[in-house]
Amino acid sequence: MPSTDFTGGFRMLPYLDPSEPKHASLKGFCFDILRSSAPRFLPEFHTAFREAADEWDAQLLAKGEASYTAGCQNFVLCFLCRSMIEIDPSAPGPASLAEQGPSLIQAWTALQLVPQTSLGLPTPIEVLLQTFPVPYTLVSNQYNKIYQFFFTNAQHVLDIAEQKYGLDREEACHNLLFLICFNTWGGMQLLMPSIVRRIDSAGVSFQRELARDVRSAVGEDGRLTMAALERMKLVKSTVYEVLRMDPPVPFQYGRAKEDLIVESHDASYRIRKGELLGGYQKIAMRDPKAFQFPDTFMPRRFMGPDAERLLQNVTWSNGPETEDPTLNNKQCAGKDFVNMLARMFIAELYLRYDFFKLGPISGSGPTAQYKFKVLQRRRDGSS
Repeated sequence: MPSTDFTGGFRMLPYLDPSEPKHASLKGFCFDILRSSAPRFLPEFHTAFREAADEWDAQLLAKGEASYTAGCQNFVLCFLCRSMIEIDPSAPGPASLAEQGPSLIQAWTALQLVPQTSLGLPTPIEVLLQTFPVPYTLVSNQYNKIYQFFFTNAQHVLDIAEQKYGLDREEACHNLLFLICFNTWGGMQLLMPSIVRRIDSAGVSFQRELARDVRSAVGEDGRLTMAALERMKLVKSTVYEVLRMDPPVPFQYGRAKEDLIVESHDASYRIRKGELLGGYQKIAMRDPKAFQFPDTFMPRRFMGPDAERLLQNVTWSNGPETEDPTLNNKQCAGKDFVNMLARMFIAELYLRYDFFKLGPISGSGPTAQYKFKVLQRRRDGSS
């Protein structure tokens, strides 16, 4: 866990054990935010995506390439703030983030992730960075700006935290910020690039299949609805496969509350109370005894009669895909929300374009830069 200096002196929900009293209150607050925001998800995502796509098209026309990375950072933040706290992060005002939102959040999250992220620096420097705590003072100004934006503009959301869940207003605001900026925005900056990279690697013919899946599901009126999303079988399977291969949160940790035995397929391990356990999702979800050709991207893997059985082994959310997050477990509160965002992104992409092609990717991990070299607009003009 990073120093609580990064989060106003409070331990955030992801670092609380379900046995702690505040865990249920804070997770209930998260569930409430997602429920109350749900009617705005589709329209706000459509608007934010269209703004990003217009910019990509303009960049391609002017420069022959378009920054997917910058567009993704902006449109995801706009969507989250517009849908969850009902204000644009760049809207004028005393606490406006202007155009700085993504860069401020990136600076704040990056320092917290240094111990588990490769920045491409020489090994001795990375070892030092991963060994010693990085001081919060380096990003205190950036975090204060983000906090003031949420505290100023999310009073109606904080009212719910205080009145319905009995939470301290300041603590609730830091958790709201963490939910939107660290958990969701940060996670989508890893997941969405993986989606375009994996789809690009599968070729144009596969993209045409995705386009047919999307367009047949929405029907003649071309309107994206939740029911239409559910009908997109190939889109849904593709998202599961990307989450299996590239989980946005690859590491999970926990301390044993009692002596226990952990079993694998062919061995068992004695764990003592108090010992720290670390899980690495990229190994767990590439188990050859659970998945055929586990290191191969197979977007149709979760279509057909074996889908339910295979989904039991998709654990990117800190729990099986076939189970639900509750107030009493540590499964990601936004498990279904993240899945929905990924499917909405693919759907919007193929309602507007027939296919895309990426240029060479520079950097790796959270610092990677993706660029579109081709964005073929939908030829029937129905975008």
